[in-house]
Amino acid sequence: MKPGDYVKSIDHETNGNPETGIILSAGYNMWGEEIEGQETGVKVLWQDGDTHIVSTDELEVISEAG
Repeated sequence: MKPGDYVKSIDHETNGNPETGIILSAGYNMWGEEIEGQETGVKVLWQDGDTHIVSTDELEVISEAG
């Protein structure tokens, strides 16, 4: 996953629809013990205007940045 990718949350739904957002930045170490080059966090701007750092295993890419 990279900045500009359009994603949806695997677990979270709002009114029956998956929450969607766009990745603003990548490379966040979520767990502190990761192998170098395998960061698991990205900063996402969600459709409601909030930003959060989220683990990549909680997201599915809908459309890759071109």
